[in-house]
Amino acid sequence: MRTPSEKVTPMMRQYLEIKKKYPNTLVFYRLGDFYELFYDDAKNASELLDLTLTRRGTNNGDPIPMAGVPFHSVEGYLAKLIKLGESAVICEQIGDPATAKGMMVRKVSKIITPGTVIDEGIAPDRSDNQIACIFKGKRFYGFATLSLGSGKFKTAIAANEKSLRLLLDKNTPVEILIPENLKITNALLYDIVCKKKLAPWYFDFQGSYNLLCKQFGTNSLIGFDIEDLDEGICAAGALLAYVKDTQNVSLQHIKSISRDENSASVILDKCAQRNLELLTNLRGESYGSLLSILDKTHTAMGSRLLKRFIVEPSRNNQLIENRLNLVEELINSSEKDNLSKYLSEIGDLERITARIGLNSARPRDLAKLREALFLTPQIKDSLNFIEGESFKAFNDKLNPLPQIYELLYNAIAEEPASLLREGNVIADGYNTELDELRELMSGSAKGLKEIEDREKARTGISSLKVNFNQVHGYYIDIPKTHSAKVPEDYIRRQTLKNNERFITPELKELEEKTLNAQSRSLIIEKELYENILQKLQQNLGDLTNLAASLSFLDVILSFAKEAESNNYTRPTLVNESYIEIKEGRHPVVESLSDSPFMTNNLELGKDKRIAVISGPNMGGKSTFMRQNALIAIMARIGSFVPAKKAIIGDIDRIFTRIGASDDLASGRSTFMVEMEETATILNNATYQSLVLMDEVGRGTSGEEGSSIAQSIVEYLCEKLKPLTLFSTHYTEITDLAEKFPNAKNLCFNAEEKNGQIYFLYHAETGKQSKSFGIEVAKLAGLPYEVISTALNKREKTSNFNSNKVKNSQYFNKNETVTPVLSKNENNLYNASKRKDNHLELIKFLQKINIEETTPIQAFKILENILYKLNS
Repeated sequence: MRTPSEKVTPMMRQYLEIKKKYPNTLVFYRLGDFYELFYDDAKNASELLDLTLTRRGTNNGDPIPMAGVPFHSVEGYLAKLIKLGESAVICEQIGDPATAKGMMVRKVSKIITPGTVIDEGIAPDRSDNQIACIFKGKRFYGFATLSLGSGKFKTAIAANEKSLRLLLDKNTPVEILIPENLKITNALLYDIVCKKKLAPWYFDFQGSYNLLCKQFGTNSLIGFDIEDLDEGICAAGALLAYVKDTQNVSLQHIKSISRDENSASVILDKCAQRNLELLTNLRGESYGSLLSILDKTHTAMGSRLLKRFIVEPSRNNQLIENRLNLVEELINSSEKDNLSKYLSEIGDLERITARIGLNSARPRDLAKLREALFLTPQIKDSLNFIEGESFKAFNDKLNPLPQIYELLYNAIAEEPASLLREGNVIADGYNTELDELRELMSGSAKGLKEIEDREKARTGISSLKVNFNQVHGYYIDIPKTHSAKVPEDYIRRQTLKNNERFITPELKELEEKTLNAQSRSLIIEKELYENILQKLQQNLGDLTNLAASLSFLDVILSFAKEAESNNYTRPTLVNESYIEIKEGRHPVVESLSDSPFMTNNLELGKDKRIAVISGPNMGGKSTFMRQNALIAIMARIGSFVPAKKAIIGDIDRIFTRIGASDDLASGRSTFMVEMEETATILNNATYQSLVLMDEVGRGTSGEEGSSIAQSIVEYLCEKLKPLTLFSTHYTEITDLAEKFPNAKNLCFNAEEKNGQIYFLYHAETGKQSKSFGIEVAKLAGLPYEVISTALNKREKTSNFNSNKVKNSQYFNKNETVTPVLSKNENNLYNASKRKDNHLELIKFLQKINIEETTPIQAFKILENILYKLNS
């Protein structure tokens, strides 16, 4: 933006002075009923927000670009900016425009950024938008995070960028602060859109230490167990200073800081979160994720807490057992519906509390808080009916804060205005002077009606009206057709095309009384409201604890309802490295599929720590691997699990090497990405880890891929010995179970019959040498010529012996091939359409040997028949 060289208006000069302080942030400048943006801000906003670009005045002879949004709808535009990773400076008018003399003064009220916004209508309700800060010291990186909505403040140190990335993956910040002189690799912060650079002085150790002590009202940080985290203190201090600058308040609800340690939870890096589809599916959508299945919460704060649980499964068995006790007691109770009803009306108490601490709570926030406090005793009554020691202890700690409810009940109107400046926020009867002023204003309304009726009778003008506007105040409106009837004591105020407007001394006197009463009542309401906020701020600790308790109850209720409706069972937790799952199911696939799910067993730990899994494509290997990891995660967050029995041991980290994709932006091939992820596993996995590796070695030649895969399995068996599920099509790897006593083979089988392939989806001990790749290719709809050629080549290059199948068994040359897109791996073979479907089924049934058919095979055959009939 060019600096104006010609004279500018006082208003524009004021804008330029503010904009100079925030050159890289969009400035929303309040002008009457609009927020305006100028110069480059206007151009950028017009593109980002689809605003009309106009002009206002000139600069060096050039028009000044301008764009604006109405003040009453600004939140929607700000929400869009935040979603795009942008920030905004909000400049408000100070004082009352009606009484101001000269130009209105404008000041920055707050700076809204992706990591600090908690305003209703702007911040995403169910996302915990954290802000983080990184500092690099002589020995370590310092790392700090803050959730302004919950007040949770954490800090840590990291030895290198890899450790730092794990902290980022766990906390998933939407905004990151770094020193402007820090050189950092792009790969570290690749997924964070909003990055801000701070001056080095923000990170001064002594300044940071003092700022933190001042915030918490302490002389030292020893009580928070972070005294030895020098770099972490620097990062935390810089973060706190930045947030104070942007919010322009004291952050009263941030009362402590804690140590952020990876050792307290099961580490799930970004790769594991993505491959296991914990929060989103592989396309980045909520549908099909573990969160979408488990999240039956009734409050936004409960949903945010559940997300934190999922990405930070606990290693503390005592903590998890307490959650499981609560879930079990709730399952056995009849109070679930009552609790659901109450919680659905609670609102986002966590963010309301934060806005109170930030002095930005609106009148309707306090009305919602009052409603939450009204419902809390009813929740306590409902909890009293639940049998069990865990809920008794929980309920004893649940404080309904009756003194705060009484304050809000007496002070806040039943349905307050959305904004304080609109009035009618404070309840009648709370303040005597305010009641008298309201009575005066009510009497004024009656007085106006009396004046109108009297003047109509006196003048004989039935169309006479007494009206009001902001410019002329109260006036008498008379059509020009009755000008001859206007009394001499009327004072003409304005002449329009068809009407004339008059005032009288009596009307003017009433106007002054009314406007003075309105102005005075707004002043009193503002004073009373600020006093109420101050009283609430004295109880922020209690409000924060109540919000935490109710959000936790919401998550436990969600777990109980999901467990009851899906026949989940309580897992058993042990300290050793061990997993045993009987009749396990994939929670997401089972939920989204109409077909019964084929259960499977798994045992890893004692003698056998590594399972090599073989079987055909689409046979269920990947689903099996993921389902066991998800069951382990569910157990470690305190949820019941989809299995008949589950024993889950201690896990320090879950690694995944699943799927394949290029990273074109970084110039990395599919194979390179695969090898880098494999290197992460081999360099970081421990005896306590759970490792999932799916068909490693596919991205190179068969000989090289097999050699690499064998070497990896041998390294896992000999050196690391983590709990491992390793799927493969390389038959050489299945032979390793004979070499290493801590390895075993599992396989998924399929059956061929009459040219059809049937997947059994059942994990068995043993190995499967056939992959059925060509058969799956046919399912996908490859042309006849391609499949036929592939079959011929396979017969020439491989020894199929008794497994040989004629091409005609797979393909009728005149057959139409329909591509199949299956929702999940446990969908059965979708046969190509035939002209006479029923005749084909009869022939198929005649060939079945009942005596040689297992129950599982019979079930699959029956399901396939039903599918054909419905096709």
